[in-house]
Amino acid sequence: VTTVLVGSSLCLAFSSCSVEDLNPDSNGAPDDLSNGDDLPSRTPENLSGDETTQSASLPSLLEDINDPSVLQDRVKLAGVVASEDLDCQKIVPFYYEIGNRNTSLTGGSLGDSAPSKDTEMAIASASKLLFGVFAFIEKDGRLSNEEIKALNFTSGYSRFSFCGVTRTVGGCFDDKVRFDPQNEGYFAYSGGHLQKLASLDLELAAATSEMLAQKIGDALGIQLSFSMPQPAGGVATTPEEYAKFLQTILRSQKLKEEFLGQHRVCASPAFCPEAAKSTPIPENEKWDYSLGHWVEVDEKTGDNAFSSPGAFGFYPWIDSQKEFYGIVAPSRSSQSRFFDAVECGRKIRGAFLTGEY
Repeated sequence: VTTVLVGSSLCLAFSSCSVEDLNPDSNGAPDDLSNGDDLPSRTPENLSGDETTQSASLPSLLEDINDPSVLQDRVKLAGVVASEDLDCQKIVPFYYEIGNRNTSLTGGSLGDSAPSKDTEMAIASASKLLFGVFAFIEKDGRLSNEEIKALNFTSGYSRFSFCGVTRTVGGCFDDKVRFDPQNEGYFAYSGGHLQKLASLDLELAAATSEMLAQKIGDALGIQLSFSMPQPAGGVATTPEEYAKFLQTILRSQKLKEEFLGQHRVCASPAFCPEAAKSTPIPENEKWDYSLGHWVEVDEKTGDNAFSSPGAFGFYPWIDSQKEFYGIVAPSRSSQSRFFDAVECGRKIRGAFLTGEY
């Protein structure tokens, strides 16, 4: 395991904060995405459900981690889990990283030809968190009800495949997205919600992939590209750039208090059939959905972390106390299912935060 450090002095381009020290270091071309929503939606049979948010099942020991000796032990344990846990073995080769608001604390590349912090990769649905923060910034935090419904996937614009060769955000929306009145007011996992938000509410209909990448990258202070003009799943970037973005969230009190976990809805039809229609999350787990990101609230496996996993296994997260971030980034050659990366990543997170494995 090779330990790497990723420093960052970025500040959120929001309100009184400005972006500083942008240092792009990747110009590779993005991989093509196979589809628009990239995660297979599931509509399980209705079981019993509730909408209560579960309390974190993992104890909060964040103050202890500030002790250098404790931090050293947690870093070591996270590395053991990453290299030896059976769920993590499923996604080899991969890169992982854990850090705080200022820097990377640990990370490494595991397996032959594993990606590194500066390997550009298609991140699929991890794009959604990027676009959620971008939309929040564009609206200065004052989201309308319609914009909130688009961001938490209850707008009804749920019939969507992928943009394909369509050249603009608006062209993709017009050609590929359809409103489903039966899904309005229900959580229904689809990239169509964000396509509508970008095209109509944020007035980005004329934006090409290049224009979309420039506008979002400038707002977030990172380097990225789009393989198609599709906010929900078209981004390619590096783990290092995404880590800068997560550090930016952790440095912004406004984003931590008014964005992460806000306006969440139950997103698991098996647990809340009265609120949710379809989800890519396994039906035996209860997750909520917030503004372009998940909240892992399952009482057995969850710890209230905020995350945005993608179909190819890219799994970024922020812990429930909003003190640490993490990334698991498998190579496309690992052939991992997206949830294999989730299971590996949350074990690494649990070991780091609790000192238990």
